[in-house]
Amino acid sequence: MLTRRTTLKRLSLACVTAAVLVGLLHAHASASPLGETVIRVVPKKSPIHGRTDIGDWGYVEISGDIRKSGVTRLIAAVVQAKKSAGSFTLSGDPIVRVFINSRGGEIEAAMQMGQILRAEAAEVYVPENAECSSACILVLAGGIHRGALPGAKLGIHRPLFQPEEFAELSHLESQDRYSALSAAVRHYLSSMGIADTLFDAMMNVPSRKMEFLTRDFAWATHLLGDDPVYEEWQRAKNLKALGPDRLQKLERYHDCLISNQPESYCYKFLEGW
Repeated sequence: MLTRRTTLKRLSLACVTAAVLVGLLHAHASASPLGETVIRVVPKKSPIHGRTDIGDWGYVEISGDIRKSGVTRLIAAVVQAKKSAGSFTLSGDPIVRVFINSRGGEIEAAMQMGQILRAEAAEVYVPENAECSSACILVLAGGIHRGALPGAKLGIHRPLFQPEEFAELSHLESQDRYSALSAAVRHYLSSMGIADTLFDAMMNVPSRKMEFLTRDFAWATHLLGDDPVYEEWQRAKNLKALGPDRLQKLERYHDCLISNQPESYCYKFLEGW
């Protein structure tokens, strides 16, 4: 059983404010040579901007083109990042954060990466002034929380086949192959809880162009935000462990913290806990 002190520590570790995330993401946005998938594990980062209350971080960076060669390396990176995670769910599960900066790549690889991140309950962020476009959007969709910092760009267009493959097909074959690819992307996004309107918007942009999403549209289609299934699952686990009264106090404390109120002020919600 968790002590009150340990529980509150874990809760505060999970309730990182947007300002802290800005500092971390800005410091570690990175680029890579075209055609290469770079996956890097940053095992520890503490303190951040003078903060000493959020502990050590373990997180994953993905940059460059999304390629199949990066799929197995992503699995290994997530496992490694969990070992040095500095924030946890209330039930003690390590929280893995992934920061991605990519202009796209292979669609199948992107969907596989997204499925891995969803299975591992990873949070995915696009750093400040970084870009996540084309197939990268499919990786971003896999996060149980998806965020984009100020200046980050989210770009979409139609799915793209490699020209040397697609040009050799007959017109009928091209129809069948493209329909199958489009259906796979639509199904994937739907399974991640993303609204069909995002897929429809993708299909309206030729692959030779790029359309960058407004922040409002990204939120409206659920490309940015929280996965409701994961959120409700975690709350059910917390409710079972703590009971309704104690959980309500913790949730009020949590809401107070993320509204950037002083921690000393937020403690009033824990009276009697």
